Amino acid sequence: MASPSKPVAILPDHTYIHVSSNLAPDAISAALESSEQPDVKLEYRGPVGELEGEYIFEVASKAGEPVKRSGDLWSAHGDAVVHSVRAVPGVGGAEVLEAKRRPKRDEF
Repeated sequence: MASPSKPVAILPDHTYIHVSSNLAPDAISAALESSEQPDVKLEYRGPVGELEGEYIFEVASKAGEPVKRSGDLWSAHGDAVVHSVRAVPGVGGAEVLEAKRRPKRDEF
């Protein structure tokens, strides 16, 4: 039996996209790089749990810097990036991940 994969660390100020696809992660990244998105790229971060065909990508600048969710680059190109990923043949869906904080439990 295979050991479970560790969850991908999601930093609250970085931008991540959850992609559902039957393609390999490299093919999705390469398709975005060959599209009209000159300023950003997708960096594969890992699978979504044990699900096949479910991936998490971090949006980064071409220089490799993480794209901040509140930054100018995401404000200018965010919708176009998600649309470009969804337009890749073989991609079933793409959604921007929202970082959620877990509430602390009260201790009695």
